[in-house]
This record gives sequence, structure tokens and C-alpha cells, in this order.
Amino acid sequence: MEMQELEIIVETDGNTIVHVKGAEGSECLDITGALEERLGTVTDRTFTADYYAQPDHARTRETLAEKNSPSFRT
Repeated sequence: MEMQELEIIVETDGNTIVHVKGAEGSECLDITGALEERLGTVTDRTFTADYYAQPDHARTRETLAEKNSPSFRT
């Protein structure tokens, strides 16, 4: 598992920007959930390509399911 990193920027007007690095899929939302609750209302959310990537364990399950399928041919 890759280490996740949070970059938190507090702007002069009090807005807070949180970037999550090293997380795939909705993992970033799990990581920032408690922080978001304490900071207040989320006014904007932008997802990176990592959000749309499947975690390794999901890719592994898909591959195993394909191999175990009756239509799988070697």
C-alpha cells in the first residue's frame, strides 16, 4: 500500500484546500471525511485521475473473476 499524503492550504480568506496524494478511487473521501466535517461546508470538489482509478485489490478481483469464468480460454 502506498503512503497517502495530505496537502492542506488555508487561504487568507479562510477557505481551506485539501489535496490527497497516493490514494485511488474513493479512498480520498475516506481519508478527508472527518477533516471535512470539522472544517464546515464543502463548496467545491475536484477529482484527479487517481479518483477514477481502481485500487489494486479491485483489479486483482476482476482478473481472478475473468480467469474463473467458463468463457476464459488459455
